[in-house]
Amino acid sequence: MYEAWRNDQVLQWKADAESAAFKENWDEAIHLLEKASDSRPEYEALKDGLAAVKDAKILDQRIEILNERVKTGDFDYAQKELETIIYEIEDGGNELLFLLKKDLMDTRERLVVATVRRDLETSLSIQSLAGKLLQLSGLQGNEALLAREEVCNKIAAVAIDEAESKVKNAQFTSALNVIDHALGFAVNHKDLESFRVDVETARLDYQNAEYDRLEEAMKQAEEEDLYNRTEAVNILKWEVRPEEDGYIYLTGEVENQATRPISAVEITWGIYDREGTLLDESICHIEPAYLAPGERGEFSGSIQQSSAEGKVEITNITWYLE
Repeated sequence: MYEAWRNDQVLQWKADAESAAFKENWDEAIHLLEKASDSRPEYEALKDGLAAVKDAKILDQRIEILNERVKTGDFDYAQKELETIIYEIEDGGNELLFLLKKDLMDTRERLVVATVRRDLETSLSIQSLAGKLLQLSGLQGNEALLAREEVCNKIAAVAIDEAESKVKNAQFTSALNVIDHALGFAVNHKDLESFRVDVETARLDYQNAEYDRLEEAMKQAEEEDLYNRTEAVNILKWEVRPEEDGYIYLTGEVENQATRPISAVEITWGIYDREGTLLDESICHIEPAYLAPGERGEFSGSIQQSSAEGKVEITNITWYLE
């Protein structure tokens, strides 16, 4: 009778220990299994169960330490320890260890989030930040969701900063490509979508301004061309001198006031009587024959005087634009 009662007691302790273990009350489970094992030391199953609970308790303590290391920022240690614990759980065959897997996955999520947030404090490219989103993918905890939002905000900030520099250099297509690339990761991000509208507006304004500048430049070019064709030669001075040999001599100086070089300048001049009738006419050539803008040249010519009285007039000037 006593042995039967003792067997029943051992079985009850074992059942209570299993219940405590599944609630992760390790000390209670160990206490019950130790009593059961002391009562029936020949039962190997009790010894194995006790060893399994002790291993689970140690692993639980390691996970607590792991969480503390994550909090203090010792990420390298935490990552290595996490990988070691996962391997031990999957390779050990201790079913109790699988009870801790959820806690371990929560720790893993905290580690990933903490690592991502640490990296966000450094300078990262859009592509590198996209990698951080990949690390957070599949994690559904509140902190993971917040971290994902932080990464998207960082992507938006980096993209906008890069696009702004391109807009300053009128590289609007490149700026839009940067924004669209970022929107591929930070989908529907309000700042990115708003800035994209700003870039489109800036591009349209720039195109309109360029059109106005081109139109004004064409107008100025036309005005300049007309000026060069009609006002290029400025006569600075000229003098008429009759001589005893019966000739009237004309001398003078001109300046090229065009914006382009001119050549083959010809000055037509003549002698008129009192009634305005042309008595004689001649053409002078400028020396040198080629005048750059702002350069000066001289001219001279003569007409045989056929009347005692007459009036000299310069009637025409021609030139070639280079």
